[in-house]
Amino acid sequence: MEDSDKVQDDGAKLLTKCPINQISTLIHRIIDGLCEKTPVHYEDFASVWGLEDWWLVTDFYKTFCRDAVKKACTKENWFQILGQLTFMLPEYSKEVADAVWVRRDEIRIQLVKRTSEISHAYLKDFDWQLKLVVSSDKLASVQEPLLSVDLDVDATGEDERKFVSVEMNKADLQRMITSLEAANKVPQNN
Repeated sequence: MEDSDKVQDDGAKLLTKCPINQISTLIHRIIDGLCEKTPVHYEDFASVWGLEDWWLVTDFYKTFCRDAVKKACTKENWFQILGQLTFMLPEYSKEVADAVWVRRDEIRIQLVKRTSEISHAYLKDFDWQLKLVVSSDKLASVQEPLLSVDLDVDATGEDERKFVSVEMNKADLQRMITSLEAANKVPQNN
């Protein structure tokens, strides 16, 4: 077993030290911290864990909440994942799964917000037109379809918006689609 796996197992295992009637409060407060609301404070649980154990517990369940929502698991899947931890009592698994299930939309919104903050500019709107070039000044008959895309890009922190126009033939469009599909796979694989 690797050190990171042991640390994760320790973080998950330490939850069983907490009284069952405080589990829901703990998980909801951890989620509050993820969602940039009032985070959970060590002082509230100092009687249960030492500081290092506290960090292990909160880090494990923050990661669990993010991963559970990112993978779009069902409530039953979460319960099964927690149930696979041999030391996890069913009532603890149920409390954790219930808390994450209830707050999954908030967590998802926060994950999307953090992802979108990577860039200072974002696509606000777009418009497209399909044109057929029938001839040009050099050729009498071209018959080539062209896609015209107008992008409305808004830069955060700046008051101005940029408008970008792109015209693509069929090969250019295919390259762009391939690039966008590859870019879409990157966050899905992480």
